[in-house]
Amino acid sequence: MSTTTLPSVPPQDAWTLTSHNFLSRWDSLSHQSTIPISISRVNQVDAARLDIEMSAMLKEQLVKVFTLMKCLRMFAK
Repeated sequence: MSTTTLPSVPPQDAWTLTSHNFLSRWDSLSHQSTIPISISRVNQVDAARLDIEMSAMLKEQLVKVFTLMKCLRMFAK
């Protein structure tokens, strides 16, 4: 038969100690810029690509509309 060991119980002030550790880390990070430059550049590239794709989709739809209007105008005469 194997015996299972239970995990040790954390000390009562474990939450307090952990929060103090995280607060000191948080304070050291608070002086950094909020958005790293690399992420900002990636977002700009993504936005530019999205603009190109949306422009292409809009152009395609407008070509279809004007082609349909041209066909309708030819049949109306």
